[in-house]
Amino acid sequence: QTLPGLANTDLSTPSPDIQVTIEVVEDPQAKVEKDVLAKPSNVWPFGWLSTAMETSRSLLRDYLRGEEAGSSLKDRAPREEEEAEEEEAEEEEAKEEEAEEEEYLTGYEYSESEDQEDNDEEDDEWGPWSPCSGSCGNSTQQRTRPCGFACTVTQTKDCDLPHCPGETSHSSCTESGLHTVLGPLGMWACVDHCEKWLNCKSDFLDKYLSQVLQDLPSCPCTYPPEAAHKVMSLQDKRTGRSVQWRDASGPGERLDIYKPTASYCLRSLLSSDSKTLAAQHCCYDSSYRLLTRGRGAGAPHLISSEVSPELHFKLDKMPWIMCKGDWSRYHSVRPPNNGWACPDNPPEPEYLAQLQEAKEY
Repeated sequence: QTLPGLANTDLSTPSPDIQVTIEVVEDPQAKVEKDVLAKPSNVWPFGWLSTAMETSRSLLRDYLRGEEAGSSLKDRAPREEEEAEEEEAEEEEAKEEEAEEEEYLTGYEYSESEDQEDNDEEDDEWGPWSPCSGSCGNSTQQRTRPCGFACTVTQTKDCDLPHCPGETSHSSCTESGLHTVLGPLGMWACVDHCEKWLNCKSDFLDKYLSQVLQDLPSCPCTYPPEAAHKVMSLQDKRTGRSVQWRDASGPGERLDIYKPTASYCLRSLLSSDSKTLAAQHCCYDSSYRLLTRGRGAGAPHLISSEVSPELHFKLDKMPWIMCKGDWSRYHSVRPPNNGWACPDNPPEPEYLAQLQEAKEY
């Protein structure tokens, strides 16, 4: 309409009458898009398309699954309602049964005559009690009842009889701090395990203990405070050799039980010159002075805890336990060491008080 002269012009052939001028105008939005495309990217140019397609597929699958689940839920809804109704009915029945049981128990009055009747029926099935197996001491009696073809049930109970002459009662043994064992004749007898340990005779043990007393070093008269932090090497006056000592006052030593008046303890270490597996054990008071006697004094260990904690417990601590902490009896076999002739500690009055306490324990 603007150029009627060009309406019938054939544009398929060149024409000198037509001139076309192309003007390129810079568009700000096009420039922004160019800049975005010009930026380097590690993503495949069409990755967004594949990602969008995969997301769409996932959403479609989820949607289809939701439809199927919805339909199945609709189908199962009546069934679930039926199950819920059944559960409610069962709960109501359980509550009714509990109420009936409670009503029965509260309304029931115990009758001794009924219990006696039951016992009488059971006693009717049992035969008479047999005579006691003895006239005194530990005796029993029995009775039987049938329980079917070639079947008999036997019931046994102790007889309440006085102790036989010369027999010791279980209670008297316990009151005296001793253990009771059943002798071969069925009589109770008191056993003092500490006394058995004190009277134990063994040639090997005697030789070993003699070697221990010769081989072990003497206890220093003063506790070296440096021993609390490191191994100390001290010269033994009796043997003239250097001996290493380590602190033995830690919580695991339980000085409050085994050495109640001691504040510090030392234990000698084994060396290449040691002829036994023993260790010297020395304990000290709060003033670092050697305890030469009494309940806090140390004693030689036949087996060092460095060699075997288990054997050390069995050979060195178990006798103390069997003697129930009576250190006076324990020290009669394992005397505390005082090879350096240190002053007596504790003093005589305190030592005698501890000794009396041990005898009366």
